[in-house]
Amino acid sequence: MRTIGEFDSLADIENLAIASTKEGSVIRIKDIAQVKDSYLDPVDFARLNARPVVSIYVQKKPWATQ
Repeated sequence: MRTIGEFDSLADIENLAIASTKEGSVIRIKDIAQVKDSYLDPVDFARLNARPVVSIYVQKKPWATQ
């Protein structure tokens, strides 16, 4: 999925619609994932039309049992 624009908060990302069901219900990122603000040291740099962009990584993790 690709989106153009700016997010002002994590809630904006959580509420982003990514699909809809046959019944018309909207599926949002927060329905299928946890959204966290975290930091990683850069290992790559992404650019679009010679301008730097931000990449968001989605990683599937099994539910941890504690």
